[in-house]
Amino acid sequence: MITALKEQTEKLGSLIRMYPRAVKDYEFVKHKTRQALNQAKQEGSIKITDEAIRTESVIASINEFETLENLKAEIEEAKLNLETMKAVLNYKGD
Repeated sequence: MITALKEQTEKLGSLIRMYPRAVKDYEFVKHKTRQALNQAKQEGSIKITDEAIRTESVIASINEFETLENLKAEIEEAKLNLETMKAVLNYKGD
């Protein structure tokens, strides 16, 4: 049980370290898309509303968003597993 607790703690640490990169990747794609569309709009090469620009940026970054959301879920799952293991170790019985 101690080995499993250690492994779960290491897994949680690894996932937490991955999170900032996932946020950066998502924000980068989203803002890069917005920037490109805004520039094209200003140059007059496309006609697009601000709402459509926001929508296109969300569509362009959907894979990064999914990665980010999956990572959040994995972090929460690892936290719950760790809490359960701790509770089992600390259980004194009835």
